Amino acid sequence: MFLKITRGGQTSPLPQPTEFVKLNKKRSMIERMKARHRASRDEAIDRERAKEFNLTHKR
Repeated sequence: MFLKITRGGQTSPLPQPTEFVKLNKKRSMIERMKARHRASRDEAIDRERAKEFNLTHKR
């Protein structure tokens, strides 16, 4: 059991970490993975657009 010291020296017990905390950590990990995937996908799209631009604008 976790104890939180409050004003005046009184303590109130804090609840144990719940399943929600575990799920929240998992969700945030998945969100980071998705963000990395989107970033690499956007970089690949930019590379392809640059290639296309270079091919169509040759002197």
